Amino acid sequence: MKKISALALALLLALQLSAGAASLQVATTGTVSGLANNQQINVIAGNLATMIESASAPTTTSTGLSSTAGVWWHDTGNKIIFVRDQADANWLPVFYLDETGHLIGTSGQAGAWVTVGGTGNAVTLTYPVAPAAYPQGMKLAFKATAANTGPMTVNANSLGNKNVFKKSASGPVALTGAEIQIGDLVELESDGTQLQIISSLPTTPFAGGTLTSTTTMSGASLNTAAAVDIASATTMNIMNAASNFVRITGTSGISSLGVNDGAWRFVTFLGAVTVRNNASIFLPGGADRIAAAGDTAMFIGEG
Repeated sequence: MKKISALALALLLALQLSAGAASLQVATTGTVSGLANNQQINVIAGNLATMIESASAPTTTSTGLSSTAGVWWHDTGNKIIFVRDQADANWLPVFYLDETGHLIGTSGQAGAWVTVGGTGNAVTLTYPVAPAAYPQGMKLAFKATAANTGPMTVNANSLGNKNVFKKSASGPVALTGAEIQIGDLVELESDGTQLQIISSLPTTPFAGGTLTSTTTMSGASLNTAAAVDIASATTMNIMNAASNFVRITGTSGISSLGVNDGAWRFVTFLGAVTVRNNASIFLPGGADRIAAAGDTAMFIGEG
């Protein structure tokens, strides 16, 4: 038997014979010519360099190894790089290959290797290799083909439906509708129970309401609608007008503007008006003021 060169042996040991669907061993019994031995070494080196490009998975028979645990395999049929688990039971996908787009990726990327189906509320994903479960930390990604109109589920390779949740101030909650739109790139990660969206979601415009905590404005309306016209009178209620901007018409004197604690109104006087300082209106200097047409003032309610 011819001895393997020290360099070839070192290469085989360093890479732990991690190749694919062709022999990874030279003859250890019988008589082999030096040329045949070198040719076999070249074959093994090629297998190691390419992770064994083959449409068929490596086996103990094809590699000559007693176990394929830890062996890498370049699946040319499905365009996937695999590694064999330590139990020598399953091929684990490491990278998906998009040779047209010159891209490598994982199930956590919305590449051409995932097929999207179903509906906006019940999404199906199909990968070349079906996942065995939805363990915590597992990531899935896809390009949405439909918008959701309510709660959403995702089913990868018929493994089973998983609810899709989004973040909220009180923790993950189910989707309610319109969080996902056609064409969105959706990234999901399993928390062990459901799938959570980790990609950004559209923000909901503030539609009005009451600010709370340290910025409480309960009852103090904030309304920048077009200015409203209100005729001057002894008793008025501009503090509850339908806009923060008020134009006072007429020339009647004013003794009250209404009550709305914390509210503010920016007033433009369209005529000469006397505004009287009293228990309802506190004016600078504690004296009545005569507003001329075109004058402006800011009034803030104090209850």
